[in-house]
Amino acid sequence: MMRFRFIPLLFCLFFFAQNAWCMGDKAVEYMAGFTTLGTAGPDGKLNGEIAVWYPSGRPKRAQYSMQAGPWLIRAEMNVPPAKGLFPLILVSHDMASHALAQHDLCSALAEAGFVVAAPTHYADNSKDANAVFSAALYYHRPRQLMAVLDSLAKNKKFGKMINFEQIGALGSGAGALTVLQLAGVDIDPASCADYCRAAPADGVFCNKWAYSRLLRLPADMQTIRAGYGANAFSPRLGNLKAVGLLAPGGLFLLDKSALAGLSAPLAVLSAEQDELYKPETFPEPLAQTAHTRLLKNLDHYSMNAVCPEEIFSLLPELCGAAPQDIRAEAARERDHFFITFFQSALAGS
Repeated sequence: MMRFRFIPLLFCLFFFAQNAWCMGDKAVEYMAGFTTLGTAGPDGKLNGEIAVWYPSGRPKRAQYSMQAGPWLIRAEMNVPPAKGLFPLILVSHDMASHALAQHDLCSALAEAGFVVAAPTHYADNSKDANAVFSAALYYHRPRQLMAVLDSLAKNKKFGKMINFEQIGALGSGAGALTVLQLAGVDIDPASCADYCRAAPADGVFCNKWAYSRLLRLPADMQTIRAGYGANAFSPRLGNLKAVGLLAPGGLFLLDKSALAGLSAPLAVLSAEQDELYKPETFPEPLAQTAHTRLLKNLDHYSMNAVCPEEIFSLLPELCGAAPQDIRAEAARERDHFFITFFQSALAGS
């Protein structure tokens, strides 16, 4: 009887040649590859760049990097992919940010055996934030992730290496709301009135300019729902199997019961000193999820990749204030938290 105990292991070793993400070998570390594809604009059309990290077929070195604009990324450009099928993580960045804001986390996920795709959201990024707090933004953002998925499925390289039954989504800051929408969670703009009554008048969401935009949301969203259906702001992606939230924001737009119907496993990682999205304001279901962690002595922007000098000199307030040693340790915790969560949540997909 003893010999039969080895059959699953032998099968896994044999199957590994065809499917590199065999669950008995999750400890494999890959060198991260990197490339860019077209990105999602309004109505889900592709017109710019999607940043994509992926497990490469090259042996991992202790130190390796490449330059992408001002950013130094732990990856190699356009290297051949590893053989096999790999899970996909769709990443949605924070308000007025960009696809590379979490590049170090994305590289860590690729090294752990995930394909990671992050678009720079149309009209809500560091160069163009004209759509911030608009109904059109909340309609288009999740659909841009759907357009990314469609682009990857049609791509000759990624269409063959992604297991489209193993899809997760990771939202950073305001991107948390985007990935929750993608999981079928609806938003309720009326709730922002309660939030702003309790928030400082000069808060980032409740100052005169932002609040005037938020007040227009109910009417504008009703118009969009009339044209595109009741689920216009909750376009559920049927094969989305896991949702991760990093320093989540914009959650004051969720109805108190909005998370009740969320079926995908949820993980929440927040910063104790988050000046934008205070953990104490999160809806109760987020605090109660089994996969939740609070990183001590960390502000919101210290959850991101370290800013290159070019960006720090222009916008130091957007680069985080935590000391380097605390930030480095937090990055290790952050990477481990999401790698283990997605490995576990996608294992049975």
